[in-house]
Amino acid sequence: LCQYLADESEEVGVKVYMDWAFEVYYSKVLRHYEFTQSSTERKHKTIFLCFEKLTGNRTELREFLWETYDLFFPGGGMRIMIKPKQSGYTGGHATDQDPELRSRLQALIENYDQQYFNSMAAKFQSTFPCGI
Repeated sequence: LCQYLADESEEVGVKVYMDWAFEVYYSKVLRHYEFTQSSTERKHKTIFLCFEKLTGNRTELREFLWETYDLFFPGGGMRIMIKPKQSGYTGGHATDQDPELRSRLQALIENYDQQYFNSMAAKFQSTFPCGI
């Protein structure tokens, strides 16, 4: 997939990637979320986590981990250790920081989301306020 996307135009690449990501990830997450929110299934404990929560402020991460642990193991004690995060990652899946490129891709995503994907990205964004 990576090589195919690298060889395609931005327009085609974004549409293909969105189709793949919605099928492989987003649709399943939304179905699971809707399942856990139904009145008969609220007994299931599921945490939906934005990647930004893992890479952000270390204090916020520690607080999130404590909240998570308390959800699954109320009243239990646990030591949480956070390793220093790797900085400056530039591997093949690093996000390009070019603001013009990011703006173009975001516009394509929003357009294709409405035109081809029944606003699934918008629904996902409103349900889970993470970056898409």
